[in-house]
Amino acid sequence: MTAKSILVTGASKGIGKEVVIELIKKFNNNVVAVSRTQKDLIDLKHYVENDLNEKGKLEIVVGDVTEERVIDEAIEKSVKTWGKLDGVVANAGILSIGTVANSNIEEWKRSYDVNLFSVVNLMKKSTAQLKQNKGVFVSLSSGAATKEYYGWAIYATTKAALNLLTATFALEEPDIVAISIRPGVVDTDMQKLIRDKGLEMGMNKSDHDRFINLYKSNNLTPVDQSAHVLASLVSCAGEKIDTVKSLSGKFLSWDDPEMISHRKK
Repeated sequence: MTAKSILVTGASKGIGKEVVIELIKKFNNNVVAVSRTQKDLIDLKHYVENDLNEKGKLEIVVGDVTEERVIDEAIEKSVKTWGKLDGVVANAGILSIGTVANSNIEEWKRSYDVNLFSVVNLMKKSTAQLKQNKGVFVSLSSGAATKEYYGWAIYATTKAALNLLTATFALEEPDIVAISIRPGVVDTDMQKLIRDKGLEMGMNKSDHDRFINLYKSNNLTPVDQSAHVLASLVSCAGEKIDTVKSLSGKFLSWDDPEMISHRKK
């Protein structure tokens, strides 16, 4: 299968970092990795080139996804380096916790800028390339998008809006497959933040206890499992696009029956 060129945001740690590794190691693709954290991106590039021995497979762009020039640079780097852009994994996101009454409107605006408006911009700017190359756009969503949780209004509403945005993008651009994926309760730094700071940030005790118990009982989703699903889906761009056409516009969980063929064996 021809190597694809994939853009991944929030790529320096957690799910995003693992998606980059899966795309290169398992699917033999080229990747443009975007993150605000320069050191982590450089470390990731070193790992890919030296530990995986995959020189020339990874390009990095340092910057905030809310900045237009960062999105422009990432897309341009993909096209300039590999002649195209086949897919996007919109993984960058931030977690804000706090009741509506006690929340800061600037925190709402920042969360929407990162979790939603940056994705709008990424969709808008990648459309031409993705249409041309039978591309796949994967948005990282959350189970919080479908159910109310005490103190989670900021994060949950950004993800609910993201699901509808992705579905609408799929409807408007039938030559592009656009999917929202719930990655599960994944063993990442975000989960550690919830366990360590969730109560003081504004969670209620019962919800906080649930996350603690998932961790203690070893029931968090391994990061490589969710990442493999995301990498597999976006790798279907091009000649395998018909295998995921029926998923376009949907919000699915990483472990739904439709994901069986994309899960790590």
